[in-house]
Amino acid sequence: MSKGGPWGGGGPARSAPPLGVLRLLGDTLRLLGAHFFFLFPIAFVPSLALVAIEVATGAGEPIAFDPETGAPPPDLSVGPFLVSFLLNVMVASVISGVMCLAALDAVIGKRHTIREYLGQTLRHLAPIVVLGTILYILAGIGLVLFILPGLYVLARYWPWIATIVFEDTGWSGFSRAQELTEGYRLPLIGAIALFGLLGVVILVFLMPFAALGAEAGFVLQIPIAAAVSAIFYALIAVFIAMVYARLREIKEGMSPADIAATVE
Repeated sequence: MSKGGPWGGGGPARSAPPLGVLRLLGDTLRLLGAHFFFLFPIAFVPSLALVAIEVATGAGEPIAFDPETGAPPPDLSVGPFLVSFLLNVMVASVISGVMCLAALDAVIGKRHTIREYLGQTLRHLAPIVVLGTILYILAGIGLVLFILPGLYVLARYWPWIATIVFEDTGWSGFSRAQELTEGYRLPLIGAIALFGLLGVVILVFLMPFAALGAEAGFVLQIPIAAAVSAIFYALIAVFIAMVYARLREIKEGMSPADIAATVE
């Protein structure tokens, strides 16, 4: 593979197969549609818990100080926010790991139980939480400052969670992800950018439903918000699984059927 691209390892060598960005995006949508009623419920229940946590921790927001009524000054402690952040990271990590395994099963034609997905994810919870937090902080800084460096960080490590939960790489997940994306990071930047635009289109389509939930109060707001989150968890998981499977096909000659043969 060529190592002459920007940042050391950008585009594929001339003789290497193309990544097939548009095909990956199309296959992601088709696979999500075909397995929606398998993937969506898996993501919906924990998303519902995550939204409930956010509402519960946000319910204790400080009351503004009013000198006329003698109301207490606002509580500036970071404790509630830290607890909320940690809970969000933990639950979101579990959802991501479980959904990635379920999506990979959809790609390779396998099927396991939710209990098996959850057990495998929890085995690797520490590296998922720590590495995921590091990655998204770095990518977030890059996206805010210059956009392209943030996209590159995401492209460099895009299949990291798949390598952890599917290949049991643990703390070496980043290294394995780099190995798979080497030579294909420039097309991956394009794929991730287009995927982001696709997400924006879907979000615009779903906004009226979210607005309806907000007007109806918590009774509908929480499940609607959880449903929107679940759709995006499923969409992202399928795209990660598709990219992972494609990179293994290119780099190792492993078709989805070959990958499936390695799974119990």
